[in-house]
Amino acid sequence: MRCWDRARVTESQRGIRPAPRNENTHSERLPGGSLFAAANDRQLMGWSDRGGASRYMGDCWATRVAAELEQTPGQIWPIPGSDRHGYTVRAVARLDDSEALMREVNRHQLENPDFVLVGVRDDGSPCLQSVDAKFAVDRIKKSQVSADALSALLAIDEGVARALITAAMQSVGIDDADPINGLFIAPRSTFTDLLLRRVPGGRNAGGPPPPIVTIEPDPATLYLGTPPARLIGALARIDMLPVTPRENLLSAIYYLRLACACLWLAAEEHRPLFGGVRPFEPEPAQVAAEITQRSTAAASAWELVTQWATDVEPVARSREAIASVATLPLAMRDIRTRVEAIGGEQANRLVRTVRRDLDAVFRAHLTEAVGDIAADDLRPLGDILDMMARASRGLKTTMQEEFERLLHTHATVRAEQGTVE
Repeated sequence: MRCWDRARVTESQRGIRPAPRNENTHSERLPGGSLFAAANDRQLMGWSDRGGASRYMGDCWATRVAAELEQTPGQIWPIPGSDRHGYTVRAVARLDDSEALMREVNRHQLENPDFVLVGVRDDGSPCLQSVDAKFAVDRIKKSQVSADALSALLAIDEGVARALITAAMQSVGIDDADPINGLFIAPRSTFTDLLLRRVPGGRNAGGPPPPIVTIEPDPATLYLGTPPARLIGALARIDMLPVTPRENLLSAIYYLRLACACLWLAAEEHRPLFGGVRPFEPEPAQVAAEITQRSTAAASAWELVTQWATDVEPVARSREAIASVATLPLAMRDIRTRVEAIGGEQANRLVRTVRRDLDAVFRAHLTEAVGDIAADDLRPLGDILDMMARASRGLKTTMQEEFERLLHTHATVRAEQGTVE
């Protein structure tokens, strides 16, 4: 896979990135024995993603790339698959922070890059190049930055993407430009090298590989300002590896994942077994105190998290047991039969809509009947389950009435739509 080192792009478009220092520290304190294996441990990834790890990594990397691209006007960038020397960047359009654009892309079933660079080639012809911030290069989809994908976005009349790109072009006096194939921007790190070795083909198979520009990740500041950042240092000090999250990207990723896992476990431990208007979000300071307390009995940060997960299991099982009895007291087959009679071609969608609305109304009635049930409720679980089952059965008449009301509402709406048509 072709990689350009950002530090060398302006010097030579054929410069291949030199081998970086090896960041993959090995230790028996790490799951899998190394930082790379630990950062990609399936169990840890599952726990940490529930605490937002992948979202933080993607968002923070997009912010880092945006800061890099702010410096690019006047610089030369490569043109993938071309013999040209490159092109000079004139302006940058950022697309990844527009919710309206995301809705537009989804509505038209298109792909979009995070950024579009506006530039001028050696012969004076303007060009547009898609650039996507990709923290984990094993998830690259090269069609996302293709010239065809960018052309499809620009073809949407009065589209959000078209407006953003046009504004960037006009800011430098360019009225029209040709889309060219784009690039991905990834961290200059052993993390990127090792991921590339794991995906020789996969979703990138067929045709030339996607080009990648690498930039310095700056792990010391990459996650600053995020809730898990306040826990990374405390977890790293438990292991005392010869590298730190401030200087080593693999270390920063691993301890960010551990921190996010801790945030999720704290939420699971204290979230109500039933009820609760809002999701429980623990304060990082409280989680840090819990980490300090648990660290006295843990030989490693990984052991601390796995033991915490074991301690949370009874609460999770209780929550699942309550959910299994707190169910809508109407038969799904009856709901489907009645809804399909008025649904027509949209019957399946209408069934899902009615069921979702019924579930929401049912949960509100049930919460009113039994109240919130805290995670540390002292009553025996069997007593709580019996109470929930009785309350659920007692709502059958109420929910039947709510069902009839919903049916009448949807039937009226469909009749009005038919009249208009």
